[in-house]
Amino acid sequence: GMTLFETQNKKELLERYYREARSTMLSIRRICAPMLTPMDRLRLELEELWPIGAHIERMHGRKMLVGIARMFEDAHALEPHQDVIHRDLPDSADAHRILSQLTANVYLRLPKQGGELELWESEPDDAQAAALYTGHHDFYDRAKLPPPTAVVSATLGELLLWRTQRVHAVR
Repeated sequence: GMTLFETQNKKELLERYYREARSTMLSIRRICAPMLTPMDRLRLELEELWPIGAHIERMHGRKMLVGIARMFEDAHALEPHQDVIHRDLPDSADAHRILSQLTANVYLRLPKQGGELELWESEPDDAQAAALYTGHHDFYDRAKLPPPTAVVSATLGELLLWRTQRVHAVR
């Protein structure tokens, strides 16, 4: 699926993101059938347990994508970054009302080596983030960061939750 940061807040890419959101979710459901997708199960259980429930977020009056499937091949890594919705959608009042973001990663297959999740306690604000950018997407220059606070090697089927405003990476 297309991630929000890939839209670069460009109208035609945002339109594609919203247009493809449901079909992406349906594709992941077909892959997981007859079981629920990990994100569907999490949303269902949060809906039942959390006093205010859980729903799919809307931006620009349209439902966002919940869940993408990623498979990293060869020596691919995801460099240090933050996921902060008001940076992805700077003109959206809805995005600016979000106080915190949470991500949920479920590991369905593990690599023979690598794949560790790196987490930093750091939550750079907009000005600090600008000083960290490499110029390639919204990734940060690792040399400007301290060592990660935690390095997590997931196990098969494990669910990891963290605040996306914190700097994170995948080895």
